[in-house]
Amino acid sequence: MSKPDAIFFDWDGTLVDTLPGLLIAHNHVRSHFELEHWTRDQFHQEMKFSSRELYPKIYGERAEEAITILRSYMDKNIIKHLTPLKNAEVTLRRLHKAGIPVGIVSNKRHEFLTREIEHLGWGRYISVEAGSGFAERDKPSGDPIRKALGAVNIKPENSLVWFVGDTETDMLAAADAACLAVLILHGESHPELIEKHSPAYVFQDCQDLLNALEL
Repeated sequence: MSKPDAIFFDWDGTLVDTLPGLLIAHNHVRSHFELEHWTRDQFHQEMKFSSRELYPKIYGERAEEAITILRSYMDKNIIKHLTPLKNAEVTLRRLHKAGIPVGIVSNKRHEFLTREIEHLGWGRYISVEAGSGFAERDKPSGDPIRKALGAVNIKPENSLVWFVGDTETDMLAAADAACLAVLILHGESHPELIEKHSPAYVFQDCQDLLNALEL
């Protein structure tokens, strides 16, 4: 295994567990519009795209109203649902110590992403943070990864860059940005993602990733 020149990560489901809070937030919006609540599986299926891209398809001309309700709820509540995944901070710290640049690229709205990183005190390990709105398009486009890499003067076509994530959205974005797609499972299996996207590496969790890099 060649040591990467940089490792960029997805956020939700990759380094932190915010799924319960995000599901509550989106169902809060659905309650406002008297729509049936999403189940966990439905939420996973629907949220392949960021809210700014998905909501116009769901709420049509009332999409901006829906986004405002979502942001208001998240602004007041999302931090209390923030739970780091096991060894996530250790991973970031060791990568930073090893001199491997780290970036975060998420479909979470940019200001919420940066607030969560600041709340956890992880900014010291991270070279660039890119949430929804950072680039013209969100994942599964590779635009936000490319723009984030550009912000730290890394060109994926000339470098070995890993993009680590837990969903199909991440695998598609990695491929589009000319990065190695790395799937992290955190107790899931996802054989369909492995078969469909053939990620370069599959890790069980953050410790497994560190072990592979011998850090």
